[in-house]
Amino acid sequence: MAAGENPKGVYGPRDQTPSTRMGNIWVARNLLAQAQTLKAQQDQWDCIAASQPQSNPRPFSSSLEPLVALLRDQVKLFVHCYKIVDFEAIIRLQDEFGITISAFHHALEAYKVPSFFASRNITISTFADMWGYKMEAFESSVRAPKILTDANVKVSLKSDHPVIFAKWLSYEAVKAYHYGLSEELALRALTRVPAETIGLDNRIGTLEKGKDADVVIWNAHPLTLGAAPLKVFIEGVAVYDTPIPIDPPSVLPLVRNTSLSDDVGVVQVPSYAIRGASLVWVMTSADPVVNANIVVDNGIISCVGTEATCPIPNGLPNVYDVSGLDLTVTPGLISADGSVGLWNVDAEEADHDGFQMTESIPMVRAADGLRLDNRHISAAWAGGVTSIITPPMSSSLIGGTSVAFYTVGDTATDAIIRPVTALHINIGNIVKNAGGQSSTISGQIADLRAAFKGSIQSASVEDPVYLAVNGSIPLVVKCDMADQVDSLLRLQKNEFPALVMTVLGGGELGAYSSLAQRLASQSVSVVLSPLRRATKDTFENLRATGPATASFLNQAGVSAVGIASNDPAYVRNIRWEAGIARTYGLTNYAALASITSAVAQAFSLQDTGLGTIT
Repeated sequence: MAAGENPKGVYGPRDQTPSTRMGNIWVARNLLAQAQTLKAQQDQWDCIAASQPQSNPRPFSSSLEPLVALLRDQVKLFVHCYKIVDFEAIIRLQDEFGITISAFHHALEAYKVPSFFASRNITISTFADMWGYKMEAFESSVRAPKILTDANVKVSLKSDHPVIFAKWLSYEAVKAYHYGLSEELALRALTRVPAETIGLDNRIGTLEKGKDADVVIWNAHPLTLGAAPLKVFIEGVAVYDTPIPIDPPSVLPLVRNTSLSDDVGVVQVPSYAIRGASLVWVMTSADPVVNANIVVDNGIISCVGTEATCPIPNGLPNVYDVSGLDLTVTPGLISADGSVGLWNVDAEEADHDGFQMTESIPMVRAADGLRLDNRHISAAWAGGVTSIITPPMSSSLIGGTSVAFYTVGDTATDAIIRPVTALHINIGNIVKNAGGQSSTISGQIADLRAAFKGSIQSASVEDPVYLAVNGSIPLVVKCDMADQVDSLLRLQKNEFPALVMTVLGGGELGAYSSLAQRLASQSVSVVLSPLRRATKDTFENLRATGPATASFLNQAGVSAVGIASNDPAYVRNIRWEAGIARTYGLTNYAALASITSAVAQAFSLQDTGLGTIT
């Protein structure tokens, strides 16, 4: 059963009921009442039939039978909804008809009213931190699993596959653990609780004598960042036995953080110092500075080094002494991709910049649609992301130019670092599906070639295409398929050698050594977005190699290998994506570079100081 925006969104556009929340509950109540009547008729028939044969058939309705089974407590009821108003309405139906609700799914506002569920033994099947994609999902909390379990509510974690690829379900538990859920309850949320909720705890969910032999052997604690199964048994049969040795992650488990507060604000501290950081990764060399100080004067770093080489001036009012706390300092993280700053709620058209379907002349600039009053931005800086590169929202071949901006500022003007950062193009099915003249891959390459040649003839310094062709700004290509990247490399090498090219996406780039070598030899950067791949886009990710791609490209000598999130909700998690890449072979330095200096290099932003501490 579903309540809230989903049924409204399905039936409303058809001019059918339900088209309102009231309509949702009216339909449910009406059907339950009909089922209640049918159940009474069946009970009467059964009672009479027990003593004498009946000539008429037992009352039956195929459409009502599932609800009759619910009234008889023969099936489980799972309700998909998000908001408190919907929980209340469904619980009123429970009380009215005597039905049992087994679980509310998604339920992103459940943490606000845990008492609703604890007394009724209702499971909340939810996410660790998926949020913000529609209004119903806007007021979620990363601490919801902890808040709910602290109130004795059973919590299971879900994937909503393919929204979150089911392969990465354990990552939801990792994040919930970080945000305060206990080790035991985080593991139960993936095992025992869902088994109990679906009524199969007599067979699955725990390792006990007599139960199904569903067993997973992990290469590390499952709540360790990057942990992976080595062997999987289902009912005693080995269904997965990795042929590739996966070394135990050397990344520490995510540290539980139970002290996070929503009361976070921007405090202006232009001059300050950090004393005694255990490690300071300046990112201008592969090794960190040990036991280091950092002094900042009016927003500019004046020195980094030991007490001898970087003493803290006497009288400096803001000194953060972290000596002996084993803390690490890095440059601010850089996000590239997604549409951060162009919308708050994706499903609300009135709330975002819009989606560019065809080429626009003059060229679209993302800077012109940038908004700083954006919860994705505040979530990003709370995750250590201090600057973001956002391209236009576009499925056209030539999408427009991206903007680089800081994650703090009153208005876009206060935050913008470079208003025209790179020229973005799209190659692949996204352009084909948008229609227009570039409806084939070969046509897209041909159109691109023509656009490049035309820009050279006009030689206008106001034309971003010309600026990209002569190497003044990067050309960023949104593309996943290896063959399409190969075509672009030929275009660069044979016809437009001045192009400074970055591949954004790059799902299949870990599959071919020869292609990686050409990327390296032609100084093409790669920003993997996302690092972990779902296979729902089957034909564009048939050869996707997942988290190992970053190490593969780095070892092949690709000049800059970055990691990004194409979903604004997950920009705050890019540090964990880099940690997963480290598990799959990146060095500490390369993993940090993938979300700092390598991204700055890929977008030619080194001159701004982004990505390093110098």
